Amino acid sequence: MKHLQVTGPANMIDDLVAPLTVRAAEIAKAHEDYTRDRCVGQALAERLAHGSEGPLDDVDKLRYQPALIVTAQDIVEYSPRFAATSNGSVLTPGQFVEALLADTGWVLVYDEHNTPTDLLPIHNPRLATEEQRIAMILDNPICAWPGCPRPAHAGQAHHLVARKNGGATTMENMVMTCKEHNAANDDDRQGLNGHLERDDGSGAVYRHPPSPHAPPEFNLAFPTALAGRAYSGYRQRE
Repeated sequence: MKHLQVTGPANMIDDLVAPLTVRAAEIAKAHEDYTRDRCVGQALAERLAHGSEGPLDDVDKLRYQPALIVTAQDIVEYSPRFAATSNGSVLTPGQFVEALLADTGWVLVYDEHNTPTDLLPIHNPRLATEEQRIAMILDNPICAWPGCPRPAHAGQAHHLVARKNGGATTMENMVMTCKEHNAANDDDRQGLNGHLERDDGSGAVYRHPPSPHAPPEFNLAFPTALAGRAYSGYRQRE
């Protein structure tokens, strides 16, 4: 048997010994005849054999894992407040964090030598971007549901083909609706409320009634005459 003595700053020695102590305890259970020093030595040998890219033990996984703490009050105070799921329900904690971090756009990861190692995009494919919301509000300033006068800027981005059914978060597949009609829409096309669809010809959104024989219903309230889509159609006819 040989001996190894390491001298250094206290924090460095603590960082070195902490994970070794856990592994040494596991070795001691399997080899009752080993001394404590031998168990620590074997743990160190295993760690050196694995190298920097080897598997991390449980202590290291906790030590180097980044964490973000979010409270209920953070969610209440979150701005912009229009963030919501496609069916009008409250964001889950996971979706809230994705929406919160999406404002930053990117995460640059540094290693222990202060060297950039990875550039990661942050986005939540479920939520409409601010640019998409602005465009949809200009396209039609009120809720797309027939007869509803509620303003689009206070509404939600509704997926015409629901996300759960493979719908994309794109301008073609979204329209602004109020919270009530976003929730009322029959995403699975099997309810009693009908569902919103986009007309292939004009691009306008209409309500498809539950009955397959009923005609489509458009929201013809006066504000739609001032919408960007109405003006674009007028210019085309002119």
